[in-house]
Amino acid sequence: MTTVFDCFFPTTVILVEDNTSFLETLSQLLCVNGVLFKRFSNPKEALSYINSTSDKYRLDINKLLAEPHNASINIYDLHKEAYSFDRFQYISAVITDYRMPEMDGLQLCSEIKDENISRVLLTGVAGDMITSRAFNDGLINFFLPKNVDNMQTNVLDCIRKAINQYFGKYTASVGGYLPQNGQKYLRDPVFANLFHNLCLSRGVSEYYLLNSDGSYLLLKDNGSASVLSVVTESKMEKLANIAKIDKSVPSYIYDGIASRGYMLVSHDNNGQLPPTSHWGDYLYPARKISGYETYYFSVQEGNEIRLPVDRIKSFAAFKEKF
Repeated sequence: MTTVFDCFFPTTVILVEDNTSFLETLSQLLCVNGVLFKRFSNPKEALSYINSTSDKYRLDINKLLAEPHNASINIYDLHKEAYSFDRFQYISAVITDYRMPEMDGLQLCSEIKDENISRVLLTGVAGDMITSRAFNDGLINFFLPKNVDNMQTNVLDCIRKAINQYFGKYTASVGGYLPQNGQKYLRDPVFANLFHNLCLSRGVSEYYLLNSDGSYLLLKDNGSASVLSVVTESKMEKLANIAKIDKSVPSYIYDGIASRGYMLVSHDNNGQLPPTSHWGDYLYPARKISGYETYYFSVQEGNEIRLPVDRIKSFAAFKEKF
């Protein structure tokens, strides 16, 4: 991937198919590949569940607003999704058959209230003009032919794209509240490559943006946490200037920051720096990456993480509980 979302975590995919044999095939496919899902053979029951659940559980930009319709958001609050099992019940995608009794797949898609949910239509008629028109009109986000040799591969690839689209829409909505250059890293392929390789090597299954520099809380399925801390070149220069002027900052801290060998790591809910007299407690070795701009990063684990990670509700615990 060449982009990074503001957050990403396991979500629920809804399967709707009146052919019980095909529904079972899809269910086994998703189960084997670790996709969280609920299945329905009745489209009206599925629609009722989708709308009632998405009314209660959804990614909502209003959670980050200090006040309704406020022009600014608190990015730090985004990671608090990890303190509740609710996030795993968010519906990110609906995969529905086209031809079904009582209600066809297009009608079902048209009556889904949450516009952020990705809608995938399965059709037995490849290239069907009605399906193509529905896609062009924005009624569905993807459509897939059922009767092809590589159907299972196509379904899994489409689910991945649909879930990514769900988080992409949310990321775009958050970005609208930030300064114009506030999330350059999201569109920076160099940063994205570093980020996704780090997640892959550490077995990370979910992540949450902590600040507008690009620092993230990273979680494994078992809730084990680490933090990718990121500081931009402009902020490093600002910190070096503060350390140079402030007599309470030891010379080794100024030298470390000025040489770009070390960086300050501090994550709180108001974006404030720690007192300069305590900067030594927040100093970590820094590594440099250069993309659209220059970044410095480090990774913290265990006691180095100054977040209430003991409150995290893990995906593994969710699967056992529910």
